[in-house]
Amino acid sequence: MTTTTNNEHVQAPLPFATGPVVLTYCPAPANADALAVLHNWLDDWRSGQNRSPLIAVRASAGCGKTRLAHKVMAELGGVVVAPNNDDGSVAIPKEGPFAVDNADRATGHALISVYNAASSSGRPCLLTGTAPRDRWGIGPGGELPDLKTRLRSFAVLELESPDEATLALVLKRTLDEAGIKVADKVVADVAAQLKRRYSAVELIATAAVRRAMDGSMSAKALLQSVMRDNPGAIL
Repeated sequence: MTTTTNNEHVQAPLPFATGPVVLTYCPAPANADALAVLHNWLDDWRSGQNRSPLIAVRASAGCGKTRLAHKVMAELGGVVVAPNNDDGSVAIPKEGPFAVDNADRATGHALISVYNAASSSGRPCLLTGTAPRDRWGIGPGGELPDLKTRLRSFAVLELESPDEATLALVLKRTLDEAGIKVADKVVADVAAQLKRRYSAVELIATAAVRRAMDGSMSAKALLQSVMRDNPGAIL
C-alpha cells in the first residue's frame, strides 16, 4: 500500500518487516584509508598470498564494527563469534575464517587461544573492539605474559564515527529498501539531528518501518514521530 501526502510517499513495508532492519552498509569517507587496508587484507586472502592471519578493527560503540565483521565474514565464508557474557571465553570455530566481535571483552586466556588458533592454522581472523588494544584481555590479575606481544603482532585499524552525510545516505538507502520513500531534504534534516552512530540510524529506521505498516502518515510526519519517541538516538 502506498500513500501520497505533500509529494512525499510512504509505501507500507511487507508484513514481515517487524524486526530490526538491516542497514545498507556505507562506510564513512574518513575511514577510507583504514578500509583500504582491510580490503587489501581480504584480497590477499582470496589470492592465497596473505601472511598475516589476524587483523583488528577498533571504533566507538555503534559505529559499525559488528556490521563490518559480518560483511567481511560473508565475503570469506566465515562466521562471527563473540565472548561469553558470563566468563569472557570464546568458542573458537574448529575450521574456516572467523571473526571475534567485541574481542576486548574476552579474557586474556581467550585472546591467546584465538591468536594461537588463527596463527597455527593460517586461517583469517578479524577482531573488533572499542577499548584501546593495550587494554584488551587485562583481568583482575593483570596482563598475561606474552599477551601484549601477540596483540601487537597484527594491525589494528581505527575507525571514526560516521559523519552527517554518511548517516543521511545510510538512512535514505535503508528506508528505500524497506519501501519507504522519503525526500532527500527530509532525510538530511533527520540525519543532522542524529548521534554520529550507525546504531542511531538503525533505531530510527526500525521504528519507522514498524510505524509505516498502516501507511497513514506522510514520510516527514512518520520520521518526526519516531524521533520524538526515540530521544536516545538524538544529539
